[in-house]
Amino acid sequence: MLDDFSRVLRFKAHLSVLDAGPDTLFIVDETRRSVLRGAVYVSIAACLRESMTIAQTIATLSARFSDWQVLAALDHLERQAYLRSDAPDELDAARGFFERTGLDGDRACEQLAQLRVAVEAFGVDPAPQERALAACGIEVDREAPLVIALVDSYARRELAEVTERVLARGGSVLVAMPYGIQPLIGPLLGPEDNAPNAPCIACLRYWTSLNQPVQTLLARHHGDVALSLAPAHTLASVAAVSAFAAALIQQIAVSEARREHARRHILSYRIDTSATASHRVVRRPQCPHCGNPHWMQEQATRAPILKGGDVLASREGGFRSIEPQGVLKRYAHLVSRVSGAIAYLHPMPGRHAGLRHVYVAGYLVCPPGIPRTNRFDRVCSGKGRTDEHARVSALCEAIERFSGVYQGDEMTVRASMLELQRGDAHGGSAPVAVNELQQFSESQFARRDAINALTEDVRKQVPQRFSGDDVVDWTPAWSLNTGMRHWVPLSYCFADTPDSAEGLTFCVHNPNGSAAGSCLEEAILQGLLELVERDATAIWWYNQVQRPAVDIANFRDPYFDALLREYESMGWRLWALDITHDLGIPVIVALAENPATGRFSIGFGCHLDSRIALQRALTEVNQLLNVTADAPPPWDAAKLSSKQFLYPATDQTSVDATVHASIDARELKDAIEQCVSRLYAAGMEVFVVDKTRPDLGLPVVQVIVPGLCHFWPRFGAMRLYSVPVKLGWLSRARSEEELNQALLFL
Repeated sequence: MLDDFSRVLRFKAHLSVLDAGPDTLFIVDETRRSVLRGAVYVSIAACLRESMTIAQTIATLSARFSDWQVLAALDHLERQAYLRSDAPDELDAARGFFERTGLDGDRACEQLAQLRVAVEAFGVDPAPQERALAACGIEVDREAPLVIALVDSYARRELAEVTERVLARGGSVLVAMPYGIQPLIGPLLGPEDNAPNAPCIACLRYWTSLNQPVQTLLARHHGDVALSLAPAHTLASVAAVSAFAAALIQQIAVSEARREHARRHILSYRIDTSATASHRVVRRPQCPHCGNPHWMQEQATRAPILKGGDVLASREGGFRSIEPQGVLKRYAHLVSRVSGAIAYLHPMPGRHAGLRHVYVAGYLVCPPGIPRTNRFDRVCSGKGRTDEHARVSALCEAIERFSGVYQGDEMTVRASMLELQRGDAHGGSAPVAVNELQQFSESQFARRDAINALTEDVRKQVPQRFSGDDVVDWTPAWSLNTGMRHWVPLSYCFADTPDSAEGLTFCVHNPNGSAAGSCLEEAILQGLLELVERDATAIWWYNQVQRPAVDIANFRDPYFDALLREYESMGWRLWALDITHDLGIPVIVALAENPATGRFSIGFGCHLDSRIALQRALTEVNQLLNVTADAPPPWDAAKLSSKQFLYPATDQTSVDATVHASIDARELKDAIEQCVSRLYAAGMEVFVVDKTRPDLGLPVVQVIVPGLCHFWPRFGAMRLYSVPVKLGWLSRARSEEELNQALLFL
């Protein structure tokens, strides 16, 4: 530009150039500002305003500045991309717009001059969008390579058809739902060559259907007509969305970064609040259209291999390989009411207060049958000693539970237990004995009809008695003791299976031992600890055994001390009991009571480190505490024959921080192997079912140890009766009739 002194230079039209005195020049736009010190810049700016050539500028300023000073200043302005050498025209404003977004304004305007867009609409009037495109100077052409597909539902068959047709000829489709109070725009669906890791139309339809379970259910009975909501919009709302879509189309046409973002996101626009948000659409590795539909089956055929090498890091929430903020950053995109596996994540009303950090997360499911109640919403909660810990806890709990919902791509075999035992099918892998897994007593089976008549909660019901001839679906579980494959009932591990929909209730879904972790080993360890915790809880609770207090103050933890004071300030007492049993892994129960009302809260914790076990118990009390007077109690107080076991035993010494030696393990693999060894010594085998969903990415497993108790009432569990006698807690085993009749469901 400076090689021709006859050129007339000017500042780019989107820049505001003003001096602040004789030696300071400001160059400002929306996104940046520059301060140029030196009288030469102020003088040059004055010359450029007069439309002088470079030669005229040098001559005009020669009395004050040398030619070199003027040229050096002009060179700096040019290198900073402040100058142009053409005459002002009607494209100045558009060039300036793109310059402010960091693009080359000239190139962007050239690309827009060639932009053509086709409009196809299904259940939506295309006219507002066509008018908006025309008003923006975008040519509407039926044969254009870019198609904006206007729909009233992402589930419309026509959307899949138009996408297939357009992509086959090398074009792209921008999807938009312009109606409603929250219109949606995106994603941009293009050929595989242009976006190798972007989601396809099948991925899009999967994610957007998750949060519309009622429409999905009704579509089974009424067809596609049930997939779309009744129209709700105004002329202004549709016009605004159409203009918004036109602006996005322009950005997609001129910006590769914006194009890449559009390929993986849906943009929502709340008309009533003017709030916008981006919703990630993940490409599913197991997608039947663009991925490997056999992913889950292939995963299930591989035995879990415990990897070593990572030194154990004892963090606030336990042995974690990644800090909470890292977990949140990695998986937060899964939270979206538009395209996420998790519909919401926020502080839990009524429980999140003060030092009590409690979050709630939820996901939606479409049950296989017609539910009698609202079984679409599944609520999870999380707790921690900080807000961040609680948020991550709730998120991971929801991902864990979502991963345990049957989707149809899991590895299954259909057979009777006898067929599997005889080796007549599937390589002779042995099944896990179903009745040992569920541990219902003969008395519970005999009273099945009476028990089930009292509730519709399947957790509280007794299934049909299982026999070796009953045919059900099975899924692989791998023994950590032998490395061999076994079979467990699919309906035990996964919710909403076909068996449960058909009323084949031989096995109740039981997520006990399910856990998520930043790596497979972390998930397995957390699952093991949950099983140990609930085994100890059941033995303590149903036998109503008095246990010693935990000396909370002895741990010298500022959070523990502050929490005690906070409960006291609310009029509640807070204490903890040591219920560690024969496995020798610290298990603690924490309780809070309001003496004025007699209301309780309760929480449990298990960990190799007794301090973390106590922390988990205390934060779970927070999680279950609702201070409102009408909150449901954690158990049926009327069926509790005695409350004495809830309080510290007066004849036993309080337990301090050192009474339980932590398991000596340097890495997660060591910790798992030592837990497995303790269970094996007690006569039990450990199995693992890998539930990890590749599209979510968070490792999820279910650890299964037949023989361990659950705190749900499973009165056929032998340990429920033998362990208290073995440890000297009771002089004789209680009968089933003598067990605590206040059932525990938390």
